[in-house]
Amino acid sequence: MLRILIVDDEPFFLAFMQDFFRSCRLSCRIVGAAPDGRKAMDILESCEVDVIFTDIKMPVMDGLELICSAMELDPSYQFVVLSSYSDFHMVGQAFKLGAKDYALKSEITPEQILEILQKCEERREGQLLEKQRNAVQKRRFADMSAQISSLQNLVDSSRSEMKKRFFSDILYKNISFSEARKLPHAGAFLPGELPTALLLVKLDDYYRLLDDTWENDYLLFEFALHNIFEEICAGFSDTVFFCYQPDEYLLFTSDRHGPFALKCKLHDLYTAVKTAFQKSLLMETILSVSGTEPDAEKTAAQMLKEAENANSAFFLLGKDLLLTQGQSPRGEAAFERDTVPGFRQMLNARDTKGLKDQIEEYQIRSETVELSQIHQVRGIFLRYAFYIREYAAENNATQRLYEDLSYFENYLKYYGTLEEMNQWLEKAATVLLQQEYHSSSLVKRVKKYVLANYFRDLSLTGIAEEMGVNPNYLSRSFSKEYGDSLISYINTVRLQAAAGLLKKTNLKNYEIAERVGYQNVEYFSRIFKKAMGMTPGEYRSSAE
Repeated sequence: MLRILIVDDEPFFLAFMQDFFRSCRLSCRIVGAAPDGRKAMDILESCEVDVIFTDIKMPVMDGLELICSAMELDPSYQFVVLSSYSDFHMVGQAFKLGAKDYALKSEITPEQILEILQKCEERREGQLLEKQRNAVQKRRFADMSAQISSLQNLVDSSRSEMKKRFFSDILYKNISFSEARKLPHAGAFLPGELPTALLLVKLDDYYRLLDDTWENDYLLFEFALHNIFEEICAGFSDTVFFCYQPDEYLLFTSDRHGPFALKCKLHDLYTAVKTAFQKSLLMETILSVSGTEPDAEKTAAQMLKEAENANSAFFLLGKDLLLTQGQSPRGEAAFERDTVPGFRQMLNARDTKGLKDQIEEYQIRSETVELSQIHQVRGIFLRYAFYIREYAAENNATQRLYEDLSYFENYLKYYGTLEEMNQWLEKAATVLLQQEYHSSSLVKRVKKYVLANYFRDLSLTGIAEEMGVNPNYLSRSFSKEYGDSLISYINTVRLQAAAGLLKKTNLKNYEIAERVGYQNVEYFSRIFKKAMGMTPGEYRSSAE
């Protein structure tokens, strides 16, 4: 028996349709009648309905909006559109949204309604048969999937272990790639062409993100990283990846067209890695590359050593370059003096003005440092941190400096550039000597900026540039002050704006998503439901 809902704002036509269905020869039952789409949605949420006869032009919620909202609730509804000549141009839109049939209100006859109902009955029987077939297939598929999943887990685990052993062998046993080709499973793990370059990817601030964002769930974090590298390598031929250290990945790649084509490919890989990690995890990466000249006898260990030597230059050059050997700047005179004694003397003398005026003397400029001196310069900043911590403990200022010292210990010491360390030194000294601390002010400015620009393509790096601070420092300061991450705050602002538009406008979901900064309407609907506990359509209905 077909269960029918009639939606029309003309009382006479509504009564005519109800009388007809009660007397028609087909097995059907009227479950409700409504003067507009909003009341129809209330009926749909409380009753089971098969066929909906609806007018297009109605107050409160018209027929097109009703089709959109109802299809979100249940895609199996069969809509029959009732139109006049004046709004016939909207029938095409209704069919695009999912309507199955239509009739002109001025020419509708009992015979035509019966024909439409017979088609609806046939479609419903087809849907029932399809559901039954799908249910059987799903049961079979579930059984097969459980068996396949169990086997796949064994295969994946075994493949992962084999891959680790294979690359560990060629890295630590000094095996050339021509020899590596002869090893078991080489065809599964090496690219089609002879590897001629290695891209070293260091994940910036890995351990803080693992702790703060992933709650030390190492396996889940590793799975997320693995998926990102899988997607990247899928877009580049003859490219494979290997997890060398928890925060370091190696990408082996080659290009049959020669060294120049290989260099171009490496820069494309660099861009792909940078973009993928910034968008997916709000994570920065430091990338360096080995030499690119083809050499069949070169070993993976030699390539890794070349990439690691190049990687150390990020301390002087920053993290926004593809680092290669020989990039280190060289000044007229190499760094020679030890600046720590003078800094310590200023602290002991509590010379606030002197330290503030002379802080540049204790900062170290990259143009005065050679690659061979990076370890020495890092050591100087470690000593700065030690004396700042010592002074803070002696003067009961440890709590005030806790964030800055933790930032140095957990991030700068491992991933910091010389520029970041200079910025940290100036700020830590200022805080220590009881100058104004700007963390709260920074968070307020960030909130103001997000409220004014939430509809734009926002990122941690972009906002940090606008604020004139380091992205990692901004992330930590905001999380500590606000109690949640910056991306969570951006989503909150966007969803509040979306909720307002759902209440006050008739804009479609994709239009609202674009207006509040989401390019993907499916992602917008998913995150809206997660935050609000209901879909955008349900929220709009509840707001009436």
